[in-house]
Amino acid sequence: MKYTFKALTLFIGLTAILFVFFVFNINSSNGSSTLAFGSVSNLNIETLNNWRAAGGFTRELQLGNHGGDVSYLQKYLRSIYPKSISRIDGVFGIETTNALALFQKDASLPITGMFDKETKETINQLFIGALCPKGDVAYAETLLLPISKTQMVDRDYAPSDLVVLPEQVVTNGIICLRTETADAYIRMTDAARTQGLVIRITSGFRNFEIQEYLFNFYTKLRGIAYASRVSALPGHSEHQLGTTVDLTGASLRYVSTSHSFAQSPEGKWLAAHAGEYGFVLSYPRGKESITGYTYEPWHYRYVGIAHAEALKSSGQTLKEYLENLETTEQL
Repeated sequence: MKYTFKALTLFIGLTAILFVFFVFNINSSNGSSTLAFGSVSNLNIETLNNWRAAGGFTRELQLGNHGGDVSYLQKYLRSIYPKSISRIDGVFGIETTNALALFQKDASLPITGMFDKETKETINQLFIGALCPKGDVAYAETLLLPISKTQMVDRDYAPSDLVVLPEQVVTNGIICLRTETADAYIRMTDAARTQGLVIRITSGFRNFEIQEYLFNFYTKLRGIAYASRVSALPGHSEHQLGTTVDLTGASLRYVSTSHSFAQSPEGKWLAAHAGEYGFVLSYPRGKESITGYTYEPWHYRYVGIAHAEALKSSGQTLKEYLENLETTEQL
């Protein structure tokens, strides 16, 4: 019994020491960071993409918790408070507690040092703001901007009306599209569902940095010649427009970017009906010499119903159609 009492006394003593250390650190720190409060700009893009794929932070965290989400949190806190965390180990310890308390102080949140509900929601919103920014570029309102290997958008381009898609229409994680595109996509998948088909999106809006990460990944994997055929250079991707989707289906167990999608029930249905909802295939079979990219039966871009029907009648690729449309409008 006396050993139990001694152990309890020791635990209380250590807890008190940690608490005093925690309060001292927070009160003695000015809480300043090297970036503007809450900035995600210095966070490794791979970490941000992994957080997206995980669906964001989904659980509350405290001392002793461990896992990938703790690692993402540590990396974020170290990106704004560089001296706060010496090691990214995925374990919620005293350094993570202190750094989190600094964040809570700067964010005017209750200073608990724990990753509580309010803190979790605040940081999730900051991350979403980086993935789905609210742009104000002059051409942010057009659905018909030509974009190809020779035509691009600015590095900081983002549409002004990106929205997060509901969980039931994506494979996993957080995916954004422009409002009109999102509404049309949901109508299309609802129609497919009435035919017993489940279509989901694996990728939507991508900012410049995520596209750069993906292009570099393919380059390291198989060289730049291969990367250039299967992935766009940053700034040259239709995904940055917020009107483009990569799709998959239940019959493929939601495998992404599979050429088998063309022969799947979902892929065949899309080939026949996507235009009715304003979506067109960007990179059709046998047109690599025109588009510059290999056949992608999963890659659809929203242009509106009228232009989808006109494109089908024209027999052109989307690249040709949009470039000709731009030339005609300039005359």
